[in-house]
Amino acid sequence: LRSSSRPERLPPGWRSTARLLCTLALFAAAGGCLLGCLFLPVLRGEYGGLAGDLRASAEASFSLAGLGAAAYDADPIASPPTRRLSQLVFFTTTLGCPLGWLALLATRSLAALSRGRRRQLARWSELLYAWSTHEVLAVVLFNSALELGQYFQYLLDPRCEPINALLREYFADQLSEPKCLSIRATTGAGTFVLAAAAAVSDDVEERDGGEASPPPLPVGVEAPAWLVQMLVALTARATTPPIAS
Repeated sequence: LRSSSRPERLPPGWRSTARLLCTLALFAAAGGCLLGCLFLPVLRGEYGGLAGDLRASAEASFSLAGLGAAAYDADPIASPPTRRLSQLVFFTTTLGCPLGWLALLATRSLAALSRGRRRQLARWSELLYAWSTHEVLAVVLFNSALELGQYFQYLLDPRCEPINALLREYFADQLSEPKCLSIRATTGAGTFVLAAAAAVSDDVEERDGGEASPPPLPVGVEAPAWLVQMLVALTARATTPPIAS
C-alpha cells in the first residue's frame, strides 16, 4: 500500500482567518507608513554659499509635516487664505485621501455589508484613490534629490551672477562656495517609507480589484495635472531659504 505524501490543506476556517490576518497586516502597514512620514525626514537640504553660511545651520531636514508647514511661507505674494488652501490641499491629497481610502477598503473587506452598500463604498474609495497623491509625491521627492540643486542654480545664477563675481574675487577663501546660494538635496528615510506605503497600497488595490467593479466615476473627478505641479512647486519652494533676511 502506498502512503499518501500530499500535504494536508488548511481547513476553510483557517484559510479565511489567514486571509483576514494578511489583509489586516497590509492595511496596517500602509497606514503606518503614511503616518510615519509625518515625522520622518523625507528630504534633506545642505545649503552653501553666502546665504547658506549666514544660516544658523547649513543643513535642514523636512518631514511631510515640515513641508506642509513650510508651504505657508513658500509664496509670500499669495494671500493668507490662499496659503492655507495650499496647505489644506497638500495634507488632504498626500495623507487624508490615502488614509480615507484605506479605511473604506478595510470596511469593505472586513465588515458584513449588503451588495448595494459595498458598491457605494467602492465608489467613494475609487474617488479617494483618484485624489491620492502619495505615490506622486514619492516620485517627486526622489527626483528632487537629483535635480533640485541644478534647478535652483538655473534660476539663481542669472540674478546672482554680479554678486557671484564679487564673491569669487574677494571672499572665495571665506565662504564654503563663492555663490549667493547653493543647495544639495538628498532623500531621507521618510521618502523610502513613503515609497513602501505606495507599494503596499498598490498591492491592496490589486487585491481589491478582484471584487465587483464599482460604477464608473464621473468625468472630471480625477486628480488634475495642476495638483502634481503644485506638489513640485511646494517641494521646491519649501526647501529654499530666503537669500536675504
